[in-house]
Amino acid sequence: MASRSRVILPATLMVLLFVLLFIGLKLKPGLEGDDSPMIGQLSPEFDLPGLLEPAHRFSRSDLNGQVSLLNIWATWCPACRAEHDVLMRLAATGEVPINSINWKDREESGGSRVAALQWLERLGNPYGKTGDDGDNVAGLEWGVTGAPETFIIDVDGRICDRLTGALNDLENPDPDNRLEVKHNVANILAVVRKMKSGDGRCL
Repeated sequence: MASRSRVILPATLMVLLFVLLFIGLKLKPGLEGDDSPMIGQLSPEFDLPGLLEPAHRFSRSDLNGQVSLLNIWATWCPACRAEHDVLMRLAATGEVPINSINWKDREESGGSRVAALQWLERLGNPYGKTGDDGDNVAGLEWGVTGAPETFIIDVDGRICDRLTGALNDLENPDPDNRLEVKHNVANILAVVRKMKSGDGRCL
């Protein structure tokens, strides 16, 4: 009897863990990072060489004065490739400037600065400014844990939101998928328009 209970109890606990995991994924699918303590804070200080022209530096001061997006990407990141076409279409609207940090694109990660330049030449460049953060200096300051990530920045350089994972421009995002809805370009533009119609600060 004792040996039977020793088998049943672990099996019951395993089933319970799977149920709790399933419920958690349904309530909050994906790793969104939306609860980041950085939200509402001023963007961290950084100063990077420009990807296109190293002498033309990209720093925190470049984020001041307008509502904008900051996109973190890398050539070795499959989700970044899927997102790039979305960013090109978003940039074409002219509604919100997009700046970026090219993150950890070095040979040890499967990329390089040359590969990043070729990426933009081949796929198009949706970015106003791009910093070269091959050594993860700014990435550490921004708390980047993976790519892609996108930050919504207000006129004061304050972080209004953090979107971890690829953006999408689906016409009909799944209303039950919070990640898909929140990362939808239509939703992002609605937030940007509301900010711009006010004082340009975080809502």
